[in-house]
Amino acid sequence: MPFKHRAALERHFIGHGEDFAVKTADEYERLAEAFMRGPLRDGARECFKRTGELVRFDPRTAEFGVLSQDGIVYTFMIARPSSDQTPLQYFLSNCQ
Repeated sequence: MPFKHRAALERHFIGHGEDFAVKTADEYERLAEAFMRGPLRDGARECFKRTGELVRFDPRTAEFGVLSQDGIVYTFMIARPSSDQTPLQYFLSNCQ
């Protein structure tokens, strides 16, 4: 299981699942796993935090995720622009 436990998966699915047009937490988890553990997509970017977590961002889709050193998905979502950051700036701020 890419998420630490079922409760974490359910919590993230409730918060982000509809952004991916999926109907179940298991579908959401498969997308998260493919994005975070699969090969880096063409045009996507990644970095490693000082603490070792992998951060990925696809500027075409605004998909954003964080993977622990142990292979646990911390988050998978669509990065939305805010009043002070674009999705790319959000990714870059998570790489510091």
